[in-house]
Amino acid sequence: MKKVNNDETQERANNEAQFIKLYHSVMQKQDFNLLQKYIICYIISYQLQGKDFYMTDETIAFHCGTSKSTVYRDLKKIKPLMNVTHKSTGGKSNNRRFLQMKNLKDWISYEVTKDIKVDVTKFKTIPEFMVWGLSIFQSQDIFLQYLTEKNLLGYFGNLKAA
Repeated sequence: MKKVNNDETQERANNEAQFIKLYHSVMQKQDFNLLQKYIICYIISYQLQGKDFYMTDETIAFHCGTSKSTVYRDLKKIKPLMNVTHKSTGGKSNNRRFLQMKNLKDWISYEVTKDIKVDVTKFKTIPEFMVWGLSIFQSQDIFLQYLTEKNLLGYFGNLKAA
C-alpha cells in the first residue's frame, strides 16, 4: 500500500477505516475497472449505514494503495452515477464533497437492504429519516416494508414533524 506523508490524512483514514462489502452486482459490471468498482462499493457501504461519504481523493488513494491522480481520474468517470454535494464546515479548507450513488436499487437488490442495521436514534426529524430511507430504498412501499419487518414504525412517534 502506498504511504501518504500527510499525517492528518493518514489519521483520518485510520479513524474512518471500516469493512466494506463488495457487492456481486457491482463487481459484475464490465464498464468499470476494479478501482471504480471498489469506490462504488465503498460509497454504497456508507449509504446503507446511513453515513455520509466525504473522503477526499487523497484519503481514498490511501485506502486503495494508489495515487491521488488515479482516484481523481476514476472518480471522474463514475461521477455521473452519483449525487455530489459540497458542504462547507467552516472555511475554504473545510469544504467537503459528499458522494452518494444515484438509483441505489440499480446497484443492489432489495434482499441486501434487509440486512441494513441503522441507528435510528441519530435521526431527529421525520423528514430527515424519510430522506435517508427513500435514498436507500428508492420506493415508499419498500421503505415501509423495511420499517415493518424491523419493527421501526413506532420510532416515528419519537421524532419531531419538522
